[in-house]
Amino acid sequence: MDKKQHVNYSNINTRPITLDDLEHITSCDFCADAFADYIESHTLLTAPKHMEESILSRSRQLDVQIVVKSNHASKRLQLFCYSLKIGFASAFALMLLLQTPNLPVFLQEPPNRYPLHYEPATPIYDTIQEFTDKVTNISKQLFQSEVNFYDQ
Repeated sequence: MDKKQHVNYSNINTRPITLDDLEHITSCDFCADAFADYIESHTLLTAPKHMEESILSRSRQLDVQIVVKSNHASKRLQLFCYSLKIGFASAFALMLLLQTPNLPVFLQEPPNRYPLHYEPATPIYDTIQEFTDKVTNISKQLFQSEVNFYDQ
């Protein structure tokens, strides 16, 4: 391709780049390199000379170090709180599991072959069933409120 067909960047400040110029830049490697050089030399901002040194020196100062350490400590505190929640939930689940009545009582065949109504074996079962129903209702309410919140 000859130089006369290439985009001229000398008068770019007086006229805008047209769509034809951009299409030519995308198809011509020479013009693409020239356009990249022009953008680099005329439009990009350069960082101040001592910027890296000032950032490094500021990061070594005591007040910045205190903020970094406190953030690290808060992450550890969050992990500790999360671990406590999981531990209490596990302990509570184990406690509920141990408080349930013996399961073989439920697996035995009832005295009547086809009972109309099956009575629970122990009153503990009724208490646990009521508690489970309450927890289920609360979790359904929380789920519905969360769904409604995010639907808005």
